[in-house]
Amino acid sequence: MSHWHLAIETSGRHGSLALLDGDQLLREVALEPQQRTAASLFPAMEELLQQVRASGEPLQQVSVASGPGSFTGLRIGVTAAKTLAYAMKCQLVAVDALEVIAQQAFDHNESLEQLWVGVKAYRGQIFARGCARQNTAAGESLVLSGPQWRQQVSTLPAGWGLTGDAAGDPSLEISSKIFLVDPQYWQPTASTVGRLAAGAEPIDPLRLVPEYLRPSAAEEKLNS
Repeated sequence: MSHWHLAIETSGRHGSLALLDGDQLLREVALEPQQRTAASLFPAMEELLQQVRASGEPLQQVSVASGPGSFTGLRIGVTAAKTLAYAMKCQLVAVDALEVIAQQAFDHNESLEQLWVGVKAYRGQIFARGCARQNTAAGESLVLSGPQWRQQVSTLPAGWGLTGDAAGDPSLEISSKIFLVDPQYWQPTASTVGRLAAGAEPIDPLRLVPEYLRPSAAEEKLNS
């Protein structure tokens, strides 16, 4: 019997969906930045769910990258995941997007044990998280200013890794003793969301909210 699992990732610039059997990837669909909208997400989701229906077995799990990341992308992905899990009466698991990026770095660099993830949050800020291989979920995702991020990177211990699109900032002082992860692994993918979610504790769909970590520009303007 299959354990059908649909994973959703829309926190980054390039969204994706993945269909898994438990934690085994069966198919992944990439969404270009201009396609990462509700109008394009749901047809792609429907395409993957056709395989589930054809099997005659139910969808048993939905997982989603709940943030931090793009405000619009997170709203679309989290809403889609909650709606699907509620309608299909299946488990819902939320995964931190920075943990996803860290896991991808560890997957492709066997000697790497600790690293920092940095993702551009715009308005001069960075979403950041320190992670260790043995427990990527143990870290805490933060919002750092540009100077705080540069200071963090400049003081990384030898042997640590650096990943995420904020690692490409030309103003960073990166020691030659720091491992800079290949840029192809800087964007989170739905397949990694699904693998991290397999066996994780589910959440009530009605309780899941995006992890924005900060107010939107409109909210900041309203409260200023």
